[in-house]
Amino acid sequence: MSSQESDHSELAKLRRASVAPAAGALPVDPSRCRSAAKSGAPCRAGATASGYCFRHDPAISAETKRAASARGQKSLQQRLEREKAALAQQRAQVAAAAPGALLPPALGDVPDWSTPTKGRLFLQELAVKVAAGRIAPSTAKALKDLVDSSMKIVDLELDAELMRRLQGGGA
Repeated sequence: MSSQESDHSELAKLRRASVAPAAGALPVDPSRCRSAAKSGAPCRAGATASGYCFRHDPAISAETKRAASARGQKSLQQRLEREKAALAQQRAQVAAAAPGALLPPALGDVPDWSTPTKGRLFLQELAVKVAAGRIAPSTAKALKDLVDSSMKIVDLELDAELMRRLQGGGA
């Protein structure tokens, strides 16, 4: 090893020693708790005036810590309930503000797609409603797919009727 390499490795050792804490010692950061977590790593919680976080402060009794934890859990549950209620209220407001035409048609309002002409007329009305913003495009797409399926069935029925007539089945 050359003298230059030796000097370089010695310098690196000095830098590491001045930056890294001694083995087993926790780094000293006055804003952080000076205790260790269960894992052995430094506790990352903020320090109080004692230098420890609330959880690790030896001056605070276990009973006081348990009571604080229970209050915190109760507070969290109350906050979650408030947030759920606010979300439900927002959903209700959105549903009330949305025009009824944006919702899918009720089951009693099933259109008649028994002929290609009726299907085409329905699709024309659907296009007008989408253009006017009275029905959501996603709903219109689903209805269009249903019309397409119905038209395929109508085509098959017409083909079957034609085959029956051609085979001499009559009217």
